[in-house]
Amino acid sequence: EIKYTIKSIIHKYDILFAEIHKEAEMPELTGLQMQVFRFKEGATGEEMRHQLVELFGKSGDDRSFLIEKSFNQYVSGEISFLQLTRTIFQDDIFDTYFQLINSPKIGIRILSNVAFNETRRLYRSDEKFCLDITSIILFCQLQKSSCVDFPKRFIISKHTLEYFEEALANIQTEVKPKLSLNITSTGVIPFDSTEYHKQKLDLLNSCIDWINQNCLILTSSEKLSFLLQFEEENPTLNSLTLSYLDSFALTGENEALLISDEKIAVGIFHFKNQILSSECYLRDFHSELSNDMLYKFLLERNFIGLTLPLSYSKQIAEAIVDGKNENILQNLSFKNSSNPSNVFVLMESFRHILELNISEKNKIGIIGALFENLF
Repeated sequence: EIKYTIKSIIHKYDILFAEIHKEAEMPELTGLQMQVFRFKEGATGEEMRHQLVELFGKSGDDRSFLIEKSFNQYVSGEISFLQLTRTIFQDDIFDTYFQLINSPKIGIRILSNVAFNETRRLYRSDEKFCLDITSIILFCQLQKSSCVDFPKRFIISKHTLEYFEEALANIQTEVKPKLSLNITSTGVIPFDSTEYHKQKLDLLNSCIDWINQNCLILTSSEKLSFLLQFEEENPTLNSLTLSYLDSFALTGENEALLISDEKIAVGIFHFKNQILSSECYLRDFHSELSNDMLYKFLLERNFIGLTLPLSYSKQIAEAIVDGKNENILQNLSFKNSSNPSNVFVLMESFRHILELNISEKNKIGIIGALFENLF
């Protein structure tokens, strides 16, 4: 007769956790991106913080350096929005978008309207338009916040819709919003992503609904020809890459204009006069959008490279005097834009400042500070 002794009864998920924990102790063999450590018994909060800095501070510094370097390269135009997404946001365009619209000093960098003058000169009455991921996000948010309507359906890639649906499925299957720690040699900063989780979920649902109402969803059989133009990039054919390759191919096949602020797309289609910035499209094809409405919307999302119109100079002057001018100065700065119309907008804004009911000393101080920031 054989007798068995039951030492413990363990839930199947506890067993799974124990197996993962064991594998995480040997990341060089298992390839898991994990590291196992134990806090010292009876450690205080300060001692825990010190231990975390000791264990992970150096790798956190390296990561912070890479992030800062990548953002600087993006601001200087060395890399594009898509390349920034690939470098530090693990191909998640939504994380990149939210980060940039909440970072006034970085912002979403776009080309000035003057770069599209030839395309604008060649408009046809039966023009067709193709959208990429970021223009979909922008137009969806614009329609929710204003009276703009899009009566003509846009062309989008089936892979673009799949990218949104895949992102939605990923966020819906998360057990709960994440709590993360940013650990560097200078300390430990917690980040509760509960609110961001909700914003991202709302955005994805809204965009998918908007696509189904406003877009013609197609796929191209010729997308592989664009791989040759990405040879140096060595792209991984994930849903993000397929979305852009298919959008590029659909633009050519349908003799459409691609509405995009992506630098790689501009490089491919500019010489063909088949690309238009989102700002150009909205200014030229949606007269129901007043300058006040359009530029308030774009400035709130920290777009940089905008061609602010002369009629907006009074609002610019009031924002500058109220100190709400960081994004406006970025757009008027000659470091960020070589658009000659900026000179006239600046002069008109200065005139409005001089007409405001504030002291002469304040007027001179404000205008002097502006010149220092603009050159």
